[in-house]
Parts: sequence; C-alpha cells; structure tokens
Amino acid sequence: MSGRLAGKSAIVTGAGSGQGRAATVLFVAEGARVLALDIDGAAVKQLADEVGDSVIPLECDVSSSEAVQAAVRHAEECFGGLSVLLNSAGVDLAGGLGDGPAADLDEEIFDRTLGINLRGTYLMVKYSLPMLRRDGGGSIINIASISGVVLGSSQHAYATSKGGVVAFTRALALSYAPENVRANVIVPGIIRTPMIDFVLKDEALSRRYIDGTPLGRIGEPSEIGHLAVYLASDESGFMTGAAITIDGGLTLQ
Repeated sequence: MSGRLAGKSAIVTGAGSGQGRAATVLFVAEGARVLALDIDGAAVKQLADEVGDSVIPLECDVSSSEAVQAAVRHAEECFGGLSVLLNSAGVDLAGGLGDGPAADLDEEIFDRTLGINLRGTYLMVKYSLPMLRRDGGGSIINIASISGVVLGSSQHAYATSKGGVVAFTRALALSYAPENVRANVIVPGIIRTPMIDFVLKDEALSRRYIDGTPLGRIGEPSEIGHLAVYLASDESGFMTGAAITIDGGLTLQ
C-alpha cells in the first residue's frame, strides 16, 4: 500500500472516539497498520469493522500496567515491530463530574485523572520503547491540552495531568534522540469530541469559546489527526521535543 505512512505500524490509544479515532482512520488511509486501543472495546471493534483489516482492535485500560504490557505484546505479535505510538487516551472530569480547584477536588478524581492522562501515557511509552529502540527509532506522539499548559484552568487535576504530559514528552525527546526515537506533543484547543459534550450542550459556554477563538469555530478531530499523520511520517524526521499548539488562535488572546 502506498501513502505517507506506508510500511509503518502504529499503536493508537483512545482510538474508539474523538481525536484517536480520527487519527486511526487517517493513519490507515496513509498506509499504516494500527493496533487500536480503547477502554471501550466495542467502540474499537466497530472502528475496525468500518475501516478494515489494517485496524486491529483491542480493549485496554491504559492506567493498568498489566493491560498495557499485554497490548504491547499483542502489537509485537501482530506487527513484529513498531514505528509510531500515539497516546490519545484521556479523561476530563469537568462539567460537574468532580474536577475543580484543589481545595474542593477529591483525591479519587485527582488520582483517576492523572492515572489515565499521565500514568497511562508513561506506561504506553515505557513498554513500547524497547520495540522502537530495537527497530532503529520511531515517533512518539502525545496529546496534551491548552488547559493548564498555555492557558490557566479551573480543572486542577486535568491541568496538572496535561502539563505533566508536555514535560514528560520533552524529557523523552532529549533522552532518546540518540536512538532516533522522536517525541512530540500536540496541544489542542477546543475540539469537537465526546469529552467536551458539556461545552457543546451549553449554548452560552460554547459561544464563549467560539467568540474567544480568532478563527471563530471549534476544531474538528480530523484536524488533530492530520497533524498526527505529519508527526508520524518521515516528513517530520528532524522534529523532536516540540509542543505544537492547534487551537484556532485561542491562546493568542
């Protein structure tokens, strides 16, 4: 198969919906084979049914070391190697679900948010690195957020987790560059995914974000996916340690 990712194998977490799903579809369209991971096994099974044999679905809780190690072993068995790791799995427990300022934030919410967003990213990287290093390098792509990274946030657990993803990515880039393992982080703004349903359903809140965005709209998952394709491809071969903001200009305000 031809394409910008022809011959590459990838693991994508959070592939059942939103940005991870969009990236998986685009990866396959560009010639990659993808192990699609999500805690919602039915969602990635449906994705594989729609996209075809280049997608291998697997239910996986990225906050579980045992589940992550099993998933990486499955990738080894299916592909024999690994070219790309895209960490898109995440949770935002805002919108009345518990995240908020530290004084009012339950420890359980804090631990769950960091467990998926930050620990999950670390675990996927830790257990994928041996394949990437063995095969002469590859691309690690992590997903952060402008919340708490560029802008401030009243969701302290989410902001902490995503700020940690940026710092972790930069550390990875420095440590593994000599082995041709590149690590970059995408920093999205407001993207139309199930995670922000509470924003989309609130007309006043949605309008506030749109009015505050110079491009005047909410971003689409495919726009994050196209950037992920670039970072996964050899076209970005001299790029590592970058935090790339894609937010319609929101952080310019």
